[in-house]
Amino acid sequence: MKRPICLFITVILLALPVFCFAAADARINNVRVAPVNGSGAVSVSFSVSDAFTKEIDDAIKSGLATSFTFRVEVERKNTLWFDHNEADVRFRHTVKYDTLRDEYNLTLDEAANTVERTKDAVSMKELMSVCNGVVLRPQAGFVKGENYEIRIKAELHTIKLPMGLDYVLFFVKLWDFETDWHTVIFSP
Repeated sequence: MKRPICLFITVILLALPVFCFAAADARINNVRVAPVNGSGAVSVSFSVSDAFTKEIDDAIKSGLATSFTFRVEVERKNTLWFDHNEADVRFRHTVKYDTLRDEYNLTLDEAANTVERTKDAVSMKELMSVCNGVVLRPQAGFVKGENYEIRIKAELHTIKLPMGLDYVLFFVKLWDFETDWHTVIFSP
């Protein structure tokens, strides 16, 4: 009796690293920064590559709501003192598969909580991983000639399961990941 239990625990422990590093290659790409005419703000666009694994695709297809949380920070670079945080924007892209209609429902926070619907998995992945025109507006505005650093990070979180299921389906949390910070230096 003890032998099957030990074997089961060993198999689980050996399989954990596979789930933990499933999306370890996800990264921020294609960052574009452009000034917004006459408003003292900048528009940032970027994408996340290699964020979807087979396990994540299967979880979404089963109806489990999944969110990408994006963090975009702007810091003014100082040579003699600490860098000053000018802006910090957080927003989500959330997808939930509707099994009855056979379509993906996506909520894009940065686009005024726009709800998009698509039946195509490729379109869903593109909508989830591409951010266009995120407006960054520091409180004091950008100072010409100063150097600023934009830092971008993406995190994937599966939605919390109902009480009790989170203990039974503990491996769902192992799909969560976050990218490294991607940094871009610019001067307005």
